[in-house]
Amino acid sequence: MESKREQCRFLLPLMLLAILVGCSSQPLSVYPVLEQTLESDADLDCPAFDDELLKANAIRDAVFEEHGEVIGGAYASTALDVVSDPVSGVLFGIMRSTSVSKATKTYIEAAAAAGLRMEQLLEYKQRDNCPSGPTGDPDMTDTTALIALQDLESKLGREEITQKKYLQDRKKLLDALR
Repeated sequence: MESKREQCRFLLPLMLLAILVGCSSQPLSVYPVLEQTLESDADLDCPAFDDELLKANAIRDAVFEEHGEVIGGAYASTALDVVSDPVSGVLFGIMRSTSVSKATKTYIEAAAAAGLRMEQLLEYKQRDNCPSGPTGDPDMTDTTALIALQDLESKLGREEITQKKYLQDRKKLLDALR
């Protein structure tokens, strides 16, 4: 049977390895951070605005879906590791949490950019007098969603709602555009 000292001699190299790998690892996925406005937007007709909206929304949906899978999977794996081998499990948990934090930042940037792109496209549709399109909410069109988004912006500017409430309501409105 190994003594405590022999068991611990591997601990320091493992900790150093965990720190090095955790600090240098890349995010798990990289989604494009969409530009809010593209040069080609000036040439778009009404159906093309709808196509661009679908593309931006597909990226936004994929980001949210994968982010949930990454977060859930990372924490489930860490819990399993800690149960099977507490020392290694904690070290691997540290490495995973660093990687998940980097991935979360990437996901947030990509999702926010896609949402801004969607809002800009809706403004272009309104500017060009394009017909309203349906949404996932039968009581809402993409035009009424834009009006609601603009109303949210003004409420936030007047400090009638909190940043958290603004983000929650904005996400619901953008989700309804599916």
